[in-house]
Amino acid sequence: MIDPGRNDPESSGESLPLGHDSQQRHPVDLIAEDFAMRIRRGETPDIESIAASHPEHADKLRQMLPSIEAMEKLNFGGTRRDISATTTGALSADDDLSFHCFIAPETIGDFRIVRQIARGGMGVVYEAVQESLGRHVALKVMSWRAADHPSHRQRFQREAEAIAGLHHTNIVSVYGVGQQDDLLFYAMHLVDGVSLADLLAGTGPDIGVDLQNDRQTAAWIATIADALEYAHGQGVLHRDIKPANLMVDRDHHVWLTDFGLAADPSSDRFTQTGEIVGTLRYMAPEQLKGRLDVRSDVYCLGLTLYELLTGRAAIQGTPAELLSAENRRRIAPPRSLRASIPGDLQTIVMKAVSEDPTHRYATAGEFRDDLRRYLAGRPIAARRVGAMERSWRWAKRNPGIASLSGTVLVLLLSVITLLSVINRSRTRSLTAIGKAYDQAAENLRQRSAALDEAERARESAVRERSRAETNLTLALSAFQEIVDNVAGRTGVAESVWESVGDDLMRDADSGATLGDDDVQLMENLLQFFEKFADENATDLRMPAADARRSIGDILFRLGRPDEARESYDQAWQIYSQLRGEDEGDAVDPTVPVESPIAVAWGQMRVAAALRRPSDVRAWLQRCRQWCFDGQDKPATSDLTFLWAKSLRLAGSLTLSTEWMTGMRPSTNGSGPGPDSLLARLMGESRRRGPNRAVAQYRWHQQCSREAIQWLEVLLETDPQRKVYAQTLAAAHQDIARQGRTRRDEAESAKHHRDEAIRILDDLSKRFPEDPDIQYQFADTLASAAIGDTPPVAFSRASDDLRQSIRLANELVRKYPDSAEYQSLQASVQMKLAISQYAAGRGDRAQDMIDESLVTQRRIVQQHPDVPMFRVALAQSLWSMADLQRRQRKPVDALRSINEAIETLESDQGGRFGKVRQAYLNQLRQRRQGIQNALRPGPLRDSSGSDASADADKAATP
Repeated sequence: MIDPGRNDPESSGESLPLGHDSQQRHPVDLIAEDFAMRIRRGETPDIESIAASHPEHADKLRQMLPSIEAMEKLNFGGTRRDISATTTGALSADDDLSFHCFIAPETIGDFRIVRQIARGGMGVVYEAVQESLGRHVALKVMSWRAADHPSHRQRFQREAEAIAGLHHTNIVSVYGVGQQDDLLFYAMHLVDGVSLADLLAGTGPDIGVDLQNDRQTAAWIATIADALEYAHGQGVLHRDIKPANLMVDRDHHVWLTDFGLAADPSSDRFTQTGEIVGTLRYMAPEQLKGRLDVRSDVYCLGLTLYELLTGRAAIQGTPAELLSAENRRRIAPPRSLRASIPGDLQTIVMKAVSEDPTHRYATAGEFRDDLRRYLAGRPIAARRVGAMERSWRWAKRNPGIASLSGTVLVLLLSVITLLSVINRSRTRSLTAIGKAYDQAAENLRQRSAALDEAERARESAVRERSRAETNLTLALSAFQEIVDNVAGRTGVAESVWESVGDDLMRDADSGATLGDDDVQLMENLLQFFEKFADENATDLRMPAADARRSIGDILFRLGRPDEARESYDQAWQIYSQLRGEDEGDAVDPTVPVESPIAVAWGQMRVAAALRRPSDVRAWLQRCRQWCFDGQDKPATSDLTFLWAKSLRLAGSLTLSTEWMTGMRPSTNGSGPGPDSLLARLMGESRRRGPNRAVAQYRWHQQCSREAIQWLEVLLETDPQRKVYAQTLAAAHQDIARQGRTRRDEAESAKHHRDEAIRILDDLSKRFPEDPDIQYQFADTLASAAIGDTPPVAFSRASDDLRQSIRLANELVRKYPDSAEYQSLQASVQMKLAISQYAAGRGDRAQDMIDESLVTQRRIVQQHPDVPMFRVALAQSLWSMADLQRRQRKPVDALRSINEAIETLESDQGGRFGKVRQAYLNQLRQRRQGIQNALRPGPLRDSSGSDASADADKAATP
């Protein structure tokens, strides 16, 4: 509840606790107590006489007693606490009567008294109920004794007026002012909370506040600074900021209370120069001298922040010591009391409590803004005091010592100057003696100058060379970043293309995620870098080789395998020279084996793309030579892993090369469809005999099996390496996909697919936050061919598809901007819907199909330059058309086929080549078949209308 005028031992209306042991007190404290008591009895003690009587303390007494005299004369008795009460710890008899004997009536005006909240020098604060409105308020009533003095009545009235004129969310509001008989009172907003002083002392109700939370503390003080800035803008100084006058309610909303000492900074009506008001421990240095402005409130608020952060008052000592200006210069940095306080927050505090007002924040608003910068994590305006500024401030505080130090410095400089003059004189003498040798040394100097010039020229050349190499390295680094950014973009999930065919994926995905602008950029960079690398190849062979390898990667992605092979050859030649492969080459031990092996991988992909299986085997053999290095096995686990990855790559390339041998038959021999498309596309002319095809297939399969063996060995030695397990799962999945092309290996394919799922299931549980693992798991679960598979197979696959869609949905939820994850989600939705129809559960399937198509259409719209997204959408529309045809909805099927054709025809990039055209031809044949089926008789579409009547209209895309 609101707590203005609490019994604070340093507030202007209360005393210190009684019972101080005078025998343990400082003599100056006892003299000050006696001085204050004499003034209170009406005497006028002479300060000089007292100082002369105690010469050992004369200086301190002359400094302290005038302030005590001013405070004693400020008010009568103890209505406002004076310096004698602070110093002696006693109250006068009159003060006791006025302070403790005041008894309020049960009602005051419209207010019914509930209970007393607090007492202060000027009056008492009650919780009361305003009968007319039925609301609880805080009612501050001026004591009878204080009301007898016009100045106190004015001050009480001023407090009410000051608060009433302020309308701020963090300043208690005044509801009204009134008088009943001789009682002056005003009603304020009642705050249900506790003061910061009680929080520091550990008293009061528990409202769930943690004072160790520095950010919360800083936010509170920033809020109060905002309230002070508003009050200052309204012409009101608070003059008594301290923890006791700041309250926190149960919602942790902070309030500024007790404007009993408020004043207009532009007016001298209530506070004249020399008058001292406020709480001694929280007074600014200039406030002790009766001079104050808005920066004085900033100082008090800074002391309050200090105390909240450290748990102790910034200024310590006896009441007499609190009057010492020196005591305010020795404020210890907060971090010396609690090291966990942030450095920026300490800087803000120390600026706010600077002794010199000009070094503080000029306004409370600046204080507030710096705290908010700290809370927002932005650079603060305050800066730590440097050594020069600390020295200057020290000199201002200690002019005597500074003057003496300056004198010593001047004397020291004079001595140095004198010694310099003497030394110069001696030097001239030596110079005169050395003239005899000058002529003889002239030739030597000329030769030395010539040598120096030559050395400078050499050093300049070295610097220029170093600068050129540095610039070249930076250029290479920038180029590599661009290359990595473009070459590292991912494509579309493998499960999306299960029913399209792997050659389509390989041919169309060559530049799948590269837009037209990317292609143009890479072509320009290639021309620039080829010239750049050629000019510097002898100096920077390693960066040039790395760049050429990356260029090969990009060229392959751009669908230019012949050029990619040339770039790979150049990189391989440089790596071989650096590794000492050729006779007479010096070996560079800094060349990592991963670099040439990465080139070999690129060459293997190029060989597969160019239909050169013998080259694939040759490059795999080179990988083996690098990894085994003449031994019977790789020497390290890293080399073993590189070899296993090489084998896995070679095995996976059968998915591209097997098409040219005609080994992949249609899944059921039925008419035109996605699975039979590429087998016919490659044509009979590419067949080279079944024996050779089988041998090639077996070689690729053996590569995958050997990769699995090496990976299992690696996992036995280090079972925690998730990349080993991921690669092992991929190798199993390769064999599973290979086996699906041959009916006699269906059981083996199922075994390897189940093993891949088991490994990925374990990984997904161990690393639930790894999106790559979750993506690979979802892709593997969904990778079973759906196409024209019999209905019973759909039923078996439904569980895996449901788990796959759950994983895909979670990836899309976490990464909503990833088109790759959205494409996987849509593909799995379509497969799951088809499996539901096959199992006779089509009630939810149509919604899933619609949702999948909406997602894929959105992806195509957002990524118009990525042709593979168009292929995925066209494939889904084709699948839906086949489903609609089987449901005897030919008009709907015709619409779906037309949209699939439009989707592919609208791509103007032309990077599909013959595969795109063949795919379009198959779609058009399917459309013709549906149109022919419509002609014999009327059929119904999904709406129940005559399908034949709409056939011609739907036939035109």
